[in-house]
Amino acid sequence: TVLAEIPGDYEPSEEEVTDYAKWLGIDTAQEQSLMWIAREGIKAPLPQGWKACKSSSGDIYYFNFETSESMWEHPLDNKYRQLCRREREKMAEEKVQCSVTEMRETEQRKIRELEIASSERIRKKKQELEELERREMVKVEQEAQVQLQKKKRIQSGKSRETKEVAQTADGSGVSEASNGIAEQDRAAEQHRVYESHLSTMERSVELAEETLSRVWAVMDQRRSNRQTVATQAGSPMPEEEIHIKVQTAAQMGLRVSAQSLEATRSRSSLALCAALGCIVGYWIASRRARG
Repeated sequence: TVLAEIPGDYEPSEEEVTDYAKWLGIDTAQEQSLMWIAREGIKAPLPQGWKACKSSSGDIYYFNFETSESMWEHPLDNKYRQLCRREREKMAEEKVQCSVTEMRETEQRKIRELEIASSERIRKKKQELEELERREMVKVEQEAQVQLQKKKRIQSGKSRETKEVAQTADGSGVSEASNGIAEQDRAAEQHRVYESHLSTMERSVELAEETLSRVWAVMDQRRSNRQTVATQAGSPMPEEEIHIKVQTAAQMGLRVSAQSLEATRSRSSLALCAALGCIVGYWIASRRARG
């Protein structure tokens, strides 16, 4: 018995679609993306010349009235099975492609992350090296400053020592010059004092000679008077004895005058020295002359 053809607006139920999907080998739980093939296959019309027939036992089969070929399966079942296979392969390829793409993206992402991390590590390492180099430079500069300050202190100390030595030498030279000038002044003063003493002694000698001349004159006058008196009295004094006494008295007067001059050279005046010599000489001569 030939069955009626399925109308073009036929819409199968979900159960029919699910049963046909299982018939095609579709995993309805994992391959929901292939369910459209089952829906399309169940609605597809039979190829030209094929009709759906029902046997006397009630089984459905398909018969081609043009070629007299018959089959239990729908003529398009093989077509839709191959379509499922191609779709699976396509999905697998897409999945692989997606996996590859995802792997590539993941790899690229990891590479970028590694590059970023590496760049960050390189940047940090560079900063650490720059900081270390800066610290080393600062340390070197500080050490150089310390050495420079030490050198300056040493040079300053040497300069001060040189100045002190120069000042000491200048002070010593000035002191020696001052001492030399003072010595020269003292020598000149001593020379002036010596000249003054010499002039005083010369003046004292002149006064002593003048005094001695006066004493001699007085003694001559007294001798003459005594001779006259002795002659008148009858006992004349020998002339030689008188002369010896007068000479001795005059010499003693000169010695006393010289001693007085020597004792009073630095403190007494010329008049005191001369007067003392005259008085002493005159007194001694008078006493000796009187006998």
